[in-house]
Amino acid sequence: MNERSAGYVLRWLAMAVFCWISAPGGAAAEVRIAVIGPMTGQFGALGEQMRLGAAHAVADINAAGGINGEILVLETGNDLCEAERAAAAANQMIGRNVVAVIGHLCSAASITASKIYSDAGVVQISPASASPAYTDNRPDPAGGTYRLYGREDNQAKLAGRFLMQNFGRGNVAFVHDGTTYGKTLADGAMAAFQAAGGQPVYNQAYEPGQQSYASLVGQLEIQDIDALYIGGYQADAGRLIRQMRRRGLDAAVIGADALLTTEFRAAAGSAANGTLVTYPADPRTRTEAARFVARLRGLGVEPEPFTLYAYAAVQIWSQAVSQAGSVGYGSVVRALNEARFDTVIGTVAFDASGDMNLPGYLIYRWQDGWYEELPDQD
Repeated sequence: MNERSAGYVLRWLAMAVFCWISAPGGAAAEVRIAVIGPMTGQFGALGEQMRLGAAHAVADINAAGGINGEILVLETGNDLCEAERAAAAANQMIGRNVVAVIGHLCSAASITASKIYSDAGVVQISPASASPAYTDNRPDPAGGTYRLYGREDNQAKLAGRFLMQNFGRGNVAFVHDGTTYGKTLADGAMAAFQAAGGQPVYNQAYEPGQQSYASLVGQLEIQDIDALYIGGYQADAGRLIRQMRRRGLDAAVIGADALLTTEFRAAAGSAANGTLVTYPADPRTRTEAARFVARLRGLGVEPEPFTLYAYAAVQIWSQAVSQAGSVGYGSVVRALNEARFDTVIGTVAFDASGDMNLPGYLIYRWQDGWYEELPDQD
């Protein structure tokens, strides 16, 4: 987001809150919630997407009268996608008496913080964490920890099956950046590829944050690969693909959801063309999101998907509070477990593990600075 666009957004949010607190009836009790993610650093752009969505949702709820007569106040925490910082941010927000957290982005951060929230009776809804362990091993099996996003195991299986169907007779390689996110995805995609009868020719970790991946590209050239799966984040993947293309290595490339970002496009440049990405169905295309999407675009802001998922997470929590008639943990958890919620990404319900009911992943393709859904997907 550029400086001018950011100014428009901040002025709009300030006006929405001002209009509410200036209305007849004036001041009301406050309820504090938080959005926590990587607000600076390598993943800061993704954290900003979450913050923007949560801030707009809070402003809209307050402009409509708040929840049960109470105004929402949004706190923001920065965890840099690190587990230790996530724990510190979680404890800080508990000290500020928040009753719900929208976050975190990275799975390791969400998993670490979830125990702290559960012990404190704070609801957690992550709009981004995809590790199966986040919900499979949630601290309270009865609830309190929810995911508003697809699971990595489903994403990896889709990629592995796609590689087998399209390149099973060729040379297929798998690389990852060694992070929990990247390794889990690459291992899962390779396992699905092997389960379908494929035999990888290369499987290797790379060091994230490097400017040159010449050695790795050289190894891929030696293997004469036809397709490559990358388990890693956007900047590294973009540089790797750019360097592959410069060396004349034209193998097909498929990666995970971190590659469907403007940061990947900037890092890869024109080499992004043709890159395949597994990602949930684009929420911007839903009729429920049309007004919100149009509003942000009118402000000069492109509402990237995590913005919509964070907006929806606040909607879900607020509707659960309205149904429960209270912000109390037990009452809200019961509502979250049992009800269905109308949001900008569709009608959402959670299963017994806290995973959402919406459809899983599709495959998208970057082309000429934008991405499109790959045709003929079942």
